[in-house]
Amino acid sequence: MANLGRRMTVIENNTEVKLEIIVRLYPTLRNLKNISIASNGSTQVAATSFRYDASNPDRPPMIFVYIDGTLSTVTLTCQHFITYGKIIFARNSEGRLIVSGIKARWTDLGRIKGFGHIVGRSYLDREPEIIE
Repeated sequence: MANLGRRMTVIENNTEVKLEIIVRLYPTLRNLKNISIASNGSTQVAATSFRYDASNPDRPPMIFVYIDGTLSTVTLTCQHFITYGKIIFARNSEGRLIVSGIKARWTDLGRIKGFGHIVGRSYLDREPEIIE
């Protein structure tokens, strides 16, 4: 319950293999956060947990996405987890990783930890957009 009242982001893995998101702080590349999602699974994380306020702003956190143990070419930033209420990882017909997201609205009370079970957390009526 440490995240009570924080904005949550749903991360969904629609691939057939395990997905890992690793946050590292440049230039030390020390792992700050590891998130592992099983195939066709999902998890919730605090949207602001990817921000690290270091005393040196020249050391931004780097977010790496690994698919089945292999580093992908997808680049995510901390802002993606704040902007999007749901981030979806899937593969296209050629096997390439596609990342899409559903933007959060200011009316999404279900995105706040503790309100999701009361008002629901539905993104079914919204179309995801490709994250570049």
